[in-house]
Amino acid sequence: PYKRPMPSKDLYRTNQMLTGWLIPMGWVEALPEWTNTTFFGQVLWKWAALFILVAINIAIALWVFKWSRKRPWDGSLRSFLRYLTTPMVILLLTLHLRQMVYVQINMTGSMVEVPFYCMETVIDLAIVWIIWLTSSRLAEILIMLPKINAESLDAHIIRLAARSTGILMILV
Repeated sequence: PYKRPMPSKDLYRTNQMLTGWLIPMGWVEALPEWTNTTFFGQVLWKWAALFILVAINIAIALWVFKWSRKRPWDGSLRSFLRYLTTPMVILLLTLHLRQMVYVQINMTGSMVEVPFYCMETVIDLAIVWIIWLTSSRLAEILIMLPKINAESLDAHIIRLAARSTGILMILV
């Protein structure tokens, strides 16, 4: 059979070194040789980039969480939006992190599934958090109607129904 020469001697290794358009190959080639050592199917610099990005995302999420909790919950729309910022920021940061890891850092292989599963879990938890806050807020809006006393049995039933609906929405 006819065999033509391959453009690369080690295509698998070349694939491990490839990056997205945000990370020039010149930067990758300029790294020390020890950063190109394979560890769990990836070169070390890719694992380091992943951990740095995760640390930055955690720092931003913690800062937003602290900022959103500076004032106590008073039931207003402003409080609701302030409390909603943390899960929204976590959701957006995790979606961005997933895109960066998959497209720009170009992590591939079976061991990379672990960080991706962790990211999916964080995304799901952020969505659960958003649903829970929203269902509780909707209950409080109903209770603010002039006919319902905030401490009455009706108010407690509305809160219970909203929380039960929130749990059902989470399970679906």
